Amino acid sequence: MKQFINILALVGSLSLFMACEKVKDTGADIDLNGTTHLNASVEDILISGAETSLWGKGDRIGVFASEAGVNVPWFVKKDGIGASESVFYGEKVKGKLIRAYYPYVEGLDATFDAIPCDLASKQVFDPGIGAVPQFLRYADRVFAHQENGSLHFAYPFGMLQVEVQLEGAITVKEMALFSDEALSGRFVVDREEKLSGTSSSAHSISLMLPEEGVPARLGQEYSKFLFVLPPRQYERIDLRMSTADGETLEIRLKDITIPRIENQSFHVAAVSVGISGIPELNPENGYLEVL
Repeated sequence: MKQFINILALVGSLSLFMACEKVKDTGADIDLNGTTHLNASVEDILISGAETSLWGKGDRIGVFASEAGVNVPWFVKKDGIGASESVFYGEKVKGKLIRAYYPYVEGLDATFDAIPCDLASKQVFDPGIGAVPQFLRYADRVFAHQENGSLHFAYPFGMLQVEVQLEGAITVKEMALFSDEALSGRFVVDREEKLSGTSSSAHSISLMLPEEGVPARLGQEYSKFLFVLPPRQYERIDLRMSTADGETLEIRLKDITIPRIENQSFHVAAVSVGISGIPELNPENGYLEVL
């Protein structure tokens, strides 16, 4: 895929058509008669603050159907290379329900009801990087469900933003989250687009901060520590951080909702650790919107 400013190109609003037989990517501008094909536009799934990208040579979508066609690759049509909208074509699939993901992975150990995705338990964090680039570092592939004859794509994960609003000049050296729920490792996405943990999931996630640490406050602004997390309602998440002066703080966050990153929106759960040590949810329904 041809990219701009290192932003991942995404697929959205995929309209399904009928046809037949197994096909290969010949690199030619094929006659679509005799293939299953669909239309894919990158314009329908943009993240706030991200530039658009164009389909590139070799781009493929992984397609599943409820009766057959497990992890079938569909290819971008030659005349769609370098465009924001293109036709994808591939092997005929059977079944009333269609699922897809991007980018295609050959030999992916997956079924129609359980397509895997992974989330790093150690996430590198650079101060000032911004929420969108940080999210895209760890967002993995995007998944689609069928609705009204189209496939609609979304990321499997969400994001939590933490601000440390304590008195004094504090430099954060380490920050990590712990929960009874799975926070990182291997997950699967089911036909209802629900994310579930597996035996390879972990119950912790940590930020890899610069060796010198990150000041909790830079000028008039508080540093925004960003975690990519599974989206769900958490009864509790334990936040643990250590500072440059050797102190370790442990704070329990209760009833936290991490929203899933959806089409053309970027809702981020946000908490602040105040002087009292009690975190407070962002008043806008527990999340903020990054514009």
